[in-house]
Amino acid sequence: MKWFHRKKSNRRVTQQAQPPSRWPRLIAVVLAVLVVAAGGTALSLYLRSLELERFLALEISGELDRVSAQEIHDVLKPYVDAGFAGIDMRSAQHALEDLPWVADASVRRQWPGTLAVELREEQPVATWFGTALMNADGKIFVDGAAGYSGVLPDVGGPAGTQDDMIARLNEVQDAASIGGLELSRLMRSERRAERVWLKNGIEVRLGRRDIDARLQRFIAVAWPALRTRVEEIGYVDMRYTNGFAVGWKAGHASSASASLPERG
Repeated sequence: MKWFHRKKSNRRVTQQAQPPSRWPRLIAVVLAVLVVAAGGTALSLYLRSLELERFLALEISGELDRVSAQEIHDVLKPYVDAGFAGIDMRSAQHALEDLPWVADASVRRQWPGTLAVELREEQPVATWFGTALMNADGKIFVDGAAGYSGVLPDVGGPAGTQDDMIARLNEVQDAASIGGLELSRLMRSERRAERVWLKNGIEVRLGRRDIDARLQRFIAVAWPALRTRVEEIGYVDMRYTNGFAVGWKAGHASSASASLPERG
């Protein structure tokens, strides 16, 4: 007789794993959002408090002669009123640089309540047709020199040639200084003919061609021959191939005239 043994099934009853609770993560996210929001609010309140804070001092530096502290204060007032944090620094800088005598400016905040301003004034090197002031780059920065008492050489030329004329002024001044001469005026016509006035009152006519060679000839030849009669000379015309002509002032003899027949 066979014995049958039923094999017992070894079934393990396990409880189904419960999904982890999402509440801690949600709480953490909510807390993070609240912290960020609180930080943003605090920052906003802090900035607003700074915007309400007024500058306590205006600090100005730079070698200033033509620009006054009151003028700087008046220009910056609309920007300073915006407060330490609210001031538009770039616009304040541009407003200062729009002043005629200001070449460039820098503006910076200095904690806790100072606005520091550094300025560089324009340096005039010449006048344009006796009225406007020009800097070394040929830029006209004051259109009208009535309030300027300095003695400057005067230049003039066709419209748009200011920078060329400043460069030419430097060249002529360098050449004239070799002969111990100083310029008072340099003019260029629409046809590009040049005339030079010296500080001793003599006008030197150079024309349109070979102007550098003519200037050198005046310094090396004409000036040594005429220097003892400066008070008598009105102009010296160098527009001759190998010589020059002298225009004498009224009442003076012309015995020192040295002109050649051909003029270029």
